[in-house]
Amino acid sequence: MISFIVIGKNESRHLDKCFAAIYEVIANDHIDCYEVIYVDSQSTDNSVEIAKHYDKINIRVFLITGECNAAVARNIGAKEAKGQILFFIDGDMEIRSGFLPTVLDRNGRLVYPFVSGYLVDYCYDENWVFIRNSYRAKVNKDTYQVITGGVFLIERELWSRVGGMDTRQKRSQDYDLALRLAKKGIKLLRKPVHIANHYMVSYLHREETLSYIGYSSLLFRKHCLNLDYIKVFISQNYSVLVFWFSALLCWFCPWVWLVCLLGWFYRAFRAAAKNRVSVFKSFYNAICRDILFTWNMLFFWPPTIQESYKEIV
Repeated sequence: MISFIVIGKNESRHLDKCFAAIYEVIANDHIDCYEVIYVDSQSTDNSVEIAKHYDKINIRVFLITGECNAAVARNIGAKEAKGQILFFIDGDMEIRSGFLPTVLDRNGRLVYPFVSGYLVDYCYDENWVFIRNSYRAKVNKDTYQVITGGVFLIERELWSRVGGMDTRQKRSQDYDLALRLAKKGIKLLRKPVHIANHYMVSYLHREETLSYIGYSSLLFRKHCLNLDYIKVFISQNYSVLVFWFSALLCWFCPWVWLVCLLGWFYRAFRAAAKNRVSVFKSFYNAICRDILFTWNMLFFWPPTIQESYKEIV
């Protein structure tokens, strides 16, 4: 059995499309044994009503009653799921037909225990004005990676073996899961197949972006000795490395801060061009991000969150 587990908070703009896509996949890919679960993180819009009254699929709906984040929601979905295959989907995603036949054998079992495909991100600003669309994690052949994303399939046994997701991680919880699995010798199999469309507000257009830097710092503390993680960290966080380098050498050569400023300007211009925001805002975000990352790496120690929820009939 495949358990389609959808998580969301205030995703009414996309949730109906998400459920409709699941129904199309079930029909088009001839999935006979399945269930659909929706876990809501205390939405204030009509997300729960959409899930409850969707007339094409019998959906089990769960509402988180305690502290919420994506890791908590996915853990709840997995705990309530009956299937041996867990298919995690974010509520702002639209999965595509044709992917499942590439990862299931004749008996409906996964050919590899931890798998995903590539996505197409449709990015918008905070007013839902379209900015751009782009491929994410697109590969030309089967590739083993440690970066997951919010949509993937995993065998229940493997999920249980690592204890599911770390509920301390309000961000990057899927990446943390993949890194822990990689330590056990199982990396994500990325198929060269379109798995989903993702409708999202660009990160630089989100008010809360900087407030989640602490969870990137937590991820660094947990995996800083993992070579797979370090490779990705350097490519995505070069400016914070320059910042640390400048802070160490500034006592001997104050001019080294110019190198740091150049690093921030370079990051700001790239981000501004990609996300249609001002260079000033991007520059400000780059500085704040690196300073907050460093601070939180030393002083941010969040507690584990216990799952508290109820089923909505």
